[in-house]
Amino acid sequence: MKNKAFTLLEVLVALLILVSAVIIFSSVNFRAFSRSSKERAFLDRVFIIQEEFLKFLLDIENKKKKKEIKIIEDPEINISSKILDLDKKSSLKKFIGNVKILKTNGSWVNFSNKNNLGFIAFVRLKADKKDK
Repeated sequence: MKNKAFTLLEVLVALLILVSAVIIFSSVNFRAFSRSSKERAFLDRVFIIQEEFLKFLLDIENKKKKKEIKIIEDPEINISSKILDLDKKSSLKKFIGNVKILKTNGSWVNFSNKNNLGFIAFVRLKADKKDK
């Protein structure tokens, strides 16, 4: 009668193939998870900077200061917003009196990488009553 069982060598080769497949699958899964968490952290910071940009933009008429710097602790972000005048050499020079450039920059350190992000908008201010 012949023995129909697997040999020890066949079992070890099958286990080696199975373990290799599991290791490859888990490493790909881990890389995808870590990449996802980095991207989520990046998007969180982008939305915070965008929110500060929009707050500054909506309240631009009431701004006495031309520059505002905020430091947010959690997550740690440095945000600076500035109102700039148009350059006199610009093709928009006829709007110099009531068009301003709003520039917001955010910077943070994430996983030993320094990241910077900026938003820029051209804003037309209401004309003064003197100009009418």
